[in-house]
Amino acid sequence: MNKKVATIKKVDCGPDSKQDSPMDDDCARHELLDVQKQLNQVFEFTNQVSNAVDETYFTLLKWSNTLAPSSRRHVEPETFNTLGLSIDDAVWILRHLRELFNISGNYEQQRLMTMLPPDWGRDRIANWFGGSKHQARQLEMHQSQF
Repeated sequence: MNKKVATIKKVDCGPDSKQDSPMDDDCARHELLDVQKQLNQVFEFTNQVSNAVDETYFTLLKWSNTLAPSSRRHVEPETFNTLGLSIDDAVWILRHLRELFNISGNYEQQRLMTMLPPDWGRDRIANWFGGSKHQARQLEMHQSQF
């Protein structure tokens, strides 16, 4: 009998139901609890994925430090957590850095290009900003000035 009531409640809780009764309140609470349970499962899964990504990152960094020359090894890598940033924050900053590049004059564009890692090389830096190869070549000459 209890199962029948639960089944009836689910049918009565549909979006087309137009009843105003105490059962509706119970139904809404039941739906809310179901949604909260599902969201908690999603958050738990997301946390597990995040931990797996972090673990993979640090493993790859360890291998990279083993293979890379000592001058290019990272002692303590920066992470979004240590910088106090979310991925969305970092994406926002990078998107606006590109926008700033697009509205800047040539000299300022060269300065902005120096903000990217030098080991990217001039072509990758020029491509990322959408700058010219000429600017990238000038970048090598002017990097020490900035």
